[in-house]
Amino acid sequence: MSMQLNSEFKQNIRASEGLNDQRDAYYARIHRKRRQMMRWATLAILVVCSLTIGYRMVQYKIVKQQIAEVNQTVVKAKQDNTNLKQQVTALHDPTYLQQLIREKYMYTKQGEQVYNLPANDPDANR
Repeated sequence: MSMQLNSEFKQNIRASEGLNDQRDAYYARIHRKRRQMMRWATLAILVVCSLTIGYRMVQYKIVKQQIAEVNQTVVKAKQDNTNLKQQVTALHDPTYLQQLIREKYMYTKQGEQVYNLPANDPDANR
């Protein structure tokens, strides 16, 4: 009887070996599909990240350029402000104001004669 049990056991093992091979093939197929799915998911994530980083870099460059333009505008505005403050200070000086009015609007003092001379333009002689 023990021989018979051993032979039945051997038959069961042989029968289950075929099932084991099928199960192993099934698991291998599932594993391959999962690996392939993970590769595609990883590729999709990398593409999305690359596009996002590229878009952010373009935005950064645009903002950086805008900041540089605004800084140039601020510097020019400060220079203009300084010049205008100097002009206001100069306009409070009576001698400068007299000189400006005489030059710009051709005002003269009483009894004074003004002679307009041509400018020294080298192109005018030709």
